[in-house]
Amino acid sequence: MTPTVIDSAVCRNPSSITYSPSLKQSTLSERARFVENGGSPSGLSFVDTKSIQNVLLYFDCPPDPYHSTFEESRILMNNVLKGICNVKALKLSPACLEFLLLAVPEQECFSASFYNLKSLNVTVDEYDQSIIRLLNCSPNLEVLSICFKWWDGWSDSMKMPNEDNSCLTYHLKKIELIHVVGNNNELELIKFLLKNGHVLQEMSIYWRESLKNPSEIISEVMKFPRSSSDVVLTFFKHKSDIFFRQPYE
Repeated sequence: MTPTVIDSAVCRNPSSITYSPSLKQSTLSERARFVENGGSPSGLSFVDTKSIQNVLLYFDCPPDPYHSTFEESRILMNNVLKGICNVKALKLSPACLEFLLLAVPEQECFSASFYNLKSLNVTVDEYDQSIIRLLNCSPNLEVLSICFKWWDGWSDSMKMPNEDNSCLTYHLKKIELIHVVGNNNELELIKFLLKNGHVLQEMSIYWRESLKNPSEIISEVMKFPRSSSDVVLTFFKHKSDIFFRQPYE
């Protein structure tokens, strides 16, 4: 079968995504999205999608406590993760991460390991623990991009693991952190990544536009211990998150 590229596609309210297993070089590009509108997604599953290499998964709405239970959210994310576990590049919207966070206590939800994943791009809340679980099941990850979502009610509740992480120890080379304001959760994550990133080559930090004077934060970050002697830290004024403000273009 001729290799196929699905490009610039938007699948709204999908229930099942099916691909022929005979496709060896099919690619779902960054502009192709699975979009759920008007409530929490339900019944989404992926069938014969082993050939997909590049996925953007965009849920428009976070979990709805009035229409979806913990068990429903756990089943949903387990189906989704198992269906796309062969991808090389993965981009997740904030609502996707909220579903993951809801299901974090269930190990089964993260039973699928992303052995082929090289690039991960996520937007998270500062207290979002699901990013740690994603790192744990992405042993060969090389590039990580995190954009922080923020509001006045955030709390310092992010817990860093004590055990070693395979991707940080052997593979992760580039990290990009966007919309950083320097709160405790962000700083703990930066410290964790620098301490455990044994082969890390570069970390780029983009400040939130409202942050006027990051000099004290920079001084603190530069004092963090680093496992990699080659890592270069670079700080930038800010970076626009156009992608998630315009999810359907």
